[in-house]
Amino acid sequence: MDPINVQIGKVLPKDTQRNKLDNQMRFHRASYDGGSDFKSILDDQNEPVLISHENESEVGYNRRKRSATYHNHCKPIVQKFNNLVFSSPIIRDQSTGQWQEFVDDCDMLGTDLANYMRKVIQNAQIDGSRYTIFESSKSQDVVTVAQAMLENSRPFLVDVDPRNVMAERVVGNNRIMEILIRISKHEARLYDRHDVSIITLNDVGSVIGIDVFPHGYSDTPVVKFVANDDSVSQLVDIAQVNKALFNLDALMSEELARQVFTQWFAAGLDAGSPDPTMNDVQSKPLQDVTVGGRKLIATSNPNVSFTRLSGDSSQAKSLQEAMLAKVEEIQRLSGMRDPKVQEASGRALKILFDEALMQAQQISRNAEHGENDVIDLFNEATGQGVTYTSYPPTFLSEDRSTDLQQVLQALQGELPPSLKKAFVEKFISQHFADLSEEDKRKITQELEAILNKPDETEEEDDAAE
Repeated sequence: MDPINVQIGKVLPKDTQRNKLDNQMRFHRASYDGGSDFKSILDDQNEPVLISHENESEVGYNRRKRSATYHNHCKPIVQKFNNLVFSSPIIRDQSTGQWQEFVDDCDMLGTDLANYMRKVIQNAQIDGSRYTIFESSKSQDVVTVAQAMLENSRPFLVDVDPRNVMAERVVGNNRIMEILIRISKHEARLYDRHDVSIITLNDVGSVIGIDVFPHGYSDTPVVKFVANDDSVSQLVDIAQVNKALFNLDALMSEELARQVFTQWFAAGLDAGSPDPTMNDVQSKPLQDVTVGGRKLIATSNPNVSFTRLSGDSSQAKSLQEAMLAKVEEIQRLSGMRDPKVQEASGRALKILFDEALMQAQQISRNAEHGENDVIDLFNEATGQGVTYTSYPPTFLSEDRSTDLQQVLQALQGELPPSLKKAFVEKFISQHFADLSEEDKRKITQELEAILNKPDETEEEDDAAE
C-alpha cells in the first residue's frame, strides 16, 4: 500500500476500492433499515433491487413495485447477535477518577462506554467497519498528548462513519498505519503513527492548506472496529438472499392477482359489424350491455367461442416453495438453521447453537480488541494504568424463553434418560451461567417436569384401548 499523498491545489485522494465499498454499505444499510424505501434503492452493483423482467411493461413493473413487500430478515439477525454479545457480562476496570468519568460519558455527548461500544459494533455488523478518533481535548490550542496532560484535559471519542474515510493503510489485526478522514465540507484530517495533518478545503473540495502537528501517541490515535473477519459486513450474503426473497414476493403478488381477476377471451366475434345470423330487421352491430357493473355480450353466432383466462395455481405454488427455500437459506447463512433440526436430537441442537455462537464469539473478540485499543490510548493520554476489558467467550441469550423452547423440543426426541439429564445440565451451565443457583434449580425442575410428562399420543392410544 502506497502512502496517502495529499497535495495543495488538488482534491483529496480516495482509495480505488472505496466507491465499491460505498455501494455495498449503502445497500447493506438499506437492507437493515427496510421499509418502503427499500423498493427504490440500488443494490451493491448499483442496479435497482427490484429486477425488471423481459417483456414487462413499465405499467406492470410499477404496479409490481407498489404491491411488493420487503420482509426484513437483516435487522433481526444483526440485533440477535448484538444482543448475544452485549447482554452478557462484560468486565471493565472499576477504577475511579478520570477513567470513571470516561466510562460514564466517553464522547462528551452523554454516551456511556457500554452503549457507545454496542452501537459501534452494531454499525460494524451492518457496514463491515466503524472508526473512532481518540481526541485528547476539545480545546483548539491543545494538539499533543503532552499539552493535554498539562491542561488536565479529559479525552473523548469521536465516532466516524466509514463513508467519511477517503483512504487508509492498515496492518494485521486492522491496526491503522495511516488514515484520511473527511471531517466536514472544509476540513479533513490525515493521521499516521506520528503526526496529524489538519487539511483545509475550499468550496469545491480542493486542498488550500495543510498544518502538520505531532500528536504524541506511540500509535495512530484512530481505532478501527470490525465485527466479523476481514472487515466484512455480517449482511454480505444475507442481504443478497433477502433481495431475492423480495423479488420472489413481488412475483407472487402478481401471480395471485392474475388468479383473482378473471378475464374472458372471445374468438370469432366482431362487435362492429352486423350479426349475420340476425334477420334484416334485427341486424345491427353488437353492443355492450352493462348489468350490475359487468359488461355482457349476447350473440347467436355459433362460430363465436369464449375462453376463460386465469392464472395457473401451480405457478403460485412454485413461487411459494422458492420463497420458503430462501428463508431457510437466510437461516443457514446466519447460523440460525431451519427450525426442523431442533426436533432431531440433542446433537442437532448443539450444531444449531455452535454455528450461531461461533459468529457471536467472533463479534465479541473483535469488540474486545477494539475497546482495548481505546484503553491503550486512554492510558497514554492520562498516564493511568487501566486494565483491559474482558468480553464474554460464551453467551447468554437475550431471549431465554426461545432457547428454552428449542432445548425442550430437542429433548423430547428419542434420547436415553441419562443423556437427557446430562444435556440439561450442560445447557444450563452454558446459557444460564449468570442466574442464581435457585433459579437454575427452577429451570431444571421445569425441564424435568416436561420431560417426564406422558406423551399425548400414547395417552390417546391408551384411551382407545
